Amino acid sequence: MSIINRVVRLFTADLHSVLDSLEEPAVMLKQSVREMEAIIEQGEAELRRLAQQQENLNQRNRRLDQLLATTSEQIDFCFAEQNDPLARSLVGKKLQYEQQQTELLEQQKKLSKQHDEQRVEIDEQQEQLQNILDKLEWLNENEPVDHTTDPQSGSSGHQAVSEEMVELAFLQEKQRRTAGGTS
Repeated sequence: MSIINRVVRLFTADLHSVLDSLEEPAVMLKQSVREMEAIIEQGEAELRRLAQQQENLNQRNRRLDQLLATTSEQIDFCFAEQNDPLARSLVGKKLQYEQQQTELLEQQKKLSKQHDEQRVEIDEQQEQLQNILDKLEWLNENEPVDHTTDPQSGSSGHQAVSEEMVELAFLQEKQRRTAGGTS
């Protein structure tokens, strides 16, 4: 099965290269620019999502810090009042809060790593996009001039014919026909 997949991939790649060579490079580069911009936009949306998750974790961590501080004060009070059963219960809560905080810190590390990797990936993609834009600009600057295109009409292959040009050609034809018979 994997050999068939490889042959199909090779055939597809060859077909794509033939199609690519038939297309104009500028059109292909413009399409690449649109695709890269879309990819970068998705990456930046992912960065925003990761940043929001980090902020949520930071808020939860601050809340746990407050709960730990309050619980420590309550434990101190229980020991001062010699209420060991209540102090024991609060120590259990404190351990749970500390365990949750440890898990939050691990999640924050993972998110921070994902955020950094996403940032690097976006920077690389922006660099690739800039390279494509540079190539496109170079192609536009070095594009051969089509002399059959009239800049006023915008149509290729046919120059716009003004009424004056028609009138002049008409008079020349008329003069040739009357002077030399018919030609």
